[in-house]
Amino acid sequence: MECYIKEGSFQTQDDYRFTVSVGYVGINFLDKKVFKSDEDAMSACAANRHCVGVSKLKDGVYRLNKDGVLKGLNGGKVYSKDEYYTTKRLVNMDDKAYIGYSPVGLQGRKLGTAANIGSSGINAEYGG
Repeated sequence: MECYIKEGSFQTQDDYRFTVSVGYVGINFLDKKVFKSDEDAMSACAANRHCVGVSKLKDGVYRLNKDGVLKGLNGGKVYSKDEYYTTKRLVNMDDKAYIGYSPVGLQGRKLGTAANIGSSGINAEYGG
């Protein structure tokens, strides 16, 4: 038998995406540590390769999940750790345009100068 839970929204923290599902919590935790905010718990989860997500047990009580075993809980939330991701932005520095990637920083690929970047169409391609 396969079981599916309805996923709602997602949040990002420390270059990871977390899918948020309401009404569930994990039952197997990495340790006894309790976090007071979802941001702190997601940051700790992002830094721990054994963490698969975060459970909100009640307001101000968040714990790190070590597997995907869940149970239903009114008022609970599960933040499932998804893939590591990067974002791409057009960066202008010293009258030169570069592509910047988060989290690894500026790659140094020169695209043009601020004077000619708008007419080349690069600005539109990279959301500028």
